[in-house]
Amino acid sequence: MRHTVVIPCGGAKLPHRAPAAELYTGSMFRVALRTARMMVDDSDIFILSAKYGLVALDEMLDPYDLKMTDKNCISDIEVQCQALWYGLEESVIGAFLPKAYLS
Repeated sequence: MRHTVVIPCGGAKLPHRAPAAELYTGSMFRVALRTARMMVDDSDIFILSAKYGLVALDEMLDPYDLKMTDKNCISDIEVQCQALWYGLEESVIGAFLPKAYLS
């Protein structure tokens, strides 16, 4: 059975396009990423981005200014569709997400 870890994006970002694992520069993001990497392989870690939804660590992203509490953020239906697209329906998913990501 596949084990997957989902971590939150962060407000601090590089000012240019970068792989998702490098785009977010905040200390809390770095701790979450380090912790996830102790649990599973990079291919089983996803970032839950307020703009892009579930993204793989190597996915190229442009910086953005959006929070999960903003009305224009990714919808839960879109995230569910992404989870199916990534084949996560049979995964055991662990998440290090703050409250704003869980509503």
